[in-house]
Amino acid sequence: MGSSYRHRCDGCGYEVSTSGAWEFYRDRRGRRRPYGHPVPRSETARRRGIYGLSVEVYCPGCDKVSDAVLVEFVKPCHESIMVWSGQCEPKEEFRREDAVRCPRCGSTDLLLEAVDEKEVACPRCRKGRLIGWMEWIS
Repeated sequence: MGSSYRHRCDGCGYEVSTSGAWEFYRDRRGRRRPYGHPVPRSETARRRGIYGLSVEVYCPGCDKVSDAVLVEFVKPCHESIMVWSGQCEPKEEFRREDAVRCPRCGSTDLLLEAVDEKEVACPRCRKGRLIGWMEWIS
């Protein structure tokens, strides 16, 4: 289920937004396309099925928000309930804990959700920490 999060530095007020996970499919050329949530956004999406999930994550290392693939499946799933209940088999490379990487710098230290126990130093002021909260869920 898709969610949106906001993270604000408790020192300087710097803010960043993250979101996901979002269903995607691959077109005939292999390009990633939004599937739609909670239902397919097109007949093509419905026919192709859900190939995986992507996220908008924040990388404190390079101070950028990027679109990254969270998981891609061995074969497309045609029922959302199968995706969200963990019944779709992930490709081998997405079975590792460090599979999701920043597409810019390669870091695995990425921020998506508001996690209380994880303190993230503000990359801007270096004095505060990013405090996160959920803005909405679909």
